[in-house]
Amino acid sequence: STRPLTRRQYLRCLQKLGMSASAALASLRPLLATARETQHPLHVLLIGNSRYQHNAALVNPARDVQILAQAFGARGARVQTLVDQTAQQMDAAVTAFLRQLHQSPATIWIGYSGHAVQMDGRNYLQGIDSDFSTPQRVRTFGLNLETIVSLIGRVQPQAAVVSVDACRNNPFEPERTRGLAQGLAPMEPKGICISFSTAPYTKALDGDEGNYSPYAQALAQALAGQQQKSLDQVLRETADAVFVRTRKKQIPEYRSALRAEWWFTQQKVALRSDEPLTPSNSVQNSSTREATYRPDEPRSHPSFSQTTAAAWTELEMQLLMQQQRTSQAQAQQLLKSAQAGPVNTFERLLLSIFLQDGHPGVPRSPRHARHMLQPLADQGHVLGQNLLGESWFAEKAYDLAYKWISLAARSGYSRARTNLGHLHMLGQNNSDPTAGALQALQGMFQQAQERLGSNPTSPQITPELQQEIDRIQQMLRGSGR
Repeated sequence: STRPLTRRQYLRCLQKLGMSASAALASLRPLLATARETQHPLHVLLIGNSRYQHNAALVNPARDVQILAQAFGARGARVQTLVDQTAQQMDAAVTAFLRQLHQSPATIWIGYSGHAVQMDGRNYLQGIDSDFSTPQRVRTFGLNLETIVSLIGRVQPQAAVVSVDACRNNPFEPERTRGLAQGLAPMEPKGICISFSTAPYTKALDGDEGNYSPYAQALAQALAGQQQKSLDQVLRETADAVFVRTRKKQIPEYRSALRAEWWFTQQKVALRSDEPLTPSNSVQNSSTREATYRPDEPRSHPSFSQTTAAAWTELEMQLLMQQQRTSQAQAQQLLKSAQAGPVNTFERLLLSIFLQDGHPGVPRSPRHARHMLQPLADQGHVLGQNLLGESWFAEKAYDLAYKWISLAARSGYSRARTNLGHLHMLGQNNSDPTAGALQALQGMFQQAQERLGSNPTSPQITPELQQEIDRIQQMLRGSGR
């Protein structure tokens, strides 16, 4: 199957996993350390591709790199700009740029503006000689974004940001946009920060002719001035400005796993950390401060934001048990009550499950299920967000499915983590389906452990668990991995 597990399948998996899962966690002694701040030069490489030979030309990428070069330069950065590069030229330029900074005390920023495409869960930044007649030619004339991330890991800078102004859409539509065919998939940051001009499955506008792209213009304005600003503040201001100026048509998103707080000072970048920064732990093999943001995400109600992942799992189990116990007459009465007036949160969630999955007493209506879940999701109710995402996934509305499932997964809620892992396995929204398979298994283990409570014994791989592992391997082989 290529869809998230049904609730019934999920319960069967949990029953199998519950026989062997345990919470064997090693205790860690907390280390006290004083915060440290170090100053580092910023090196920036900006690539803008406009004049495509075989695909729709873009008006503004070449202009975008110029306005960004000025903004970074005003912050004291050493900036290199390149325009209208072939895939081979981009590869050589990125390699040379990173090689000269190997194990240096620098921070780096690599920015790309132009067309991009996603195939098999991998992102390819397209050279001006790009040709999409065959999948092989897409790879040949595209620079794999994962390659850039891997090269950054080898160079081991103090901190790194990659920004991509490209998207998921078709450039041959009347509205001028960036990206081709299936567009871009989001990526795990792996010790760096990755900023996309638009969220998965949504459009990034090229901007008016003779102007700049909304993302480049907003980023340049966020960098303006000499006051200290955190990277988080700069990227949030950029995302919010793009969202407003495009009238909610473009939704930027960034994901960060930097191990130190990045601050723009007058002429350098200040990194603030609780441990010293060295080449061996700067980007890889170190604790990180994970963060993600998109401007259309809801503000959680305080009571929801304080709820633990285990508590969400417990509520889910209560709902699933009540679903099995509810008779036809009880389900019909619940539907009548909801039609007559407000019902409590538990009843709203239960009725949404009946409407989504069907029940002898309630006619199936996914549209009405989403209508009931939307207010809860907007308030930050994690179960409501996950159920809403599952419903949108069934409708193949992947932009909304990813939005709500990924928001729910941030809380650590195991069902959402499992769903997100399955999406990753399909290559729908991650460059590494194998990592998605692992995430799906971790989510199932987590829920089994939460149900069983703490157990000091080590987990054993039972025949039932091995069957689940084999099933995931078969899914990966079926997807060509």
